[in-house]
Amino acid sequence: MCDMSIVWRGSRWFLIDWDALELGQFASETEALAAARRRLELEDGPASILVGGVDGEWREQHLEPITQLH
Repeated sequence: MCDMSIVWRGSRWFLIDWDALELGQFASETEALAAARRRLELEDGPASILVGGVDGEWREQHLEPITQLH
């Protein structure tokens, strides 16, 4: 099961959580993936993300949270 989805709609990428709540709109898939990683910092990441691409194909991607060294 995936924790979040990134979906291409029209001209934007949307990050959606498992409750189908929209978490943000992005200009690129890379930006949406970065936002998903940042969100994992607030949770107990890692997570599986379902990505629905421009071509209509779906893939599962495993993400680790971004960790910052101080």
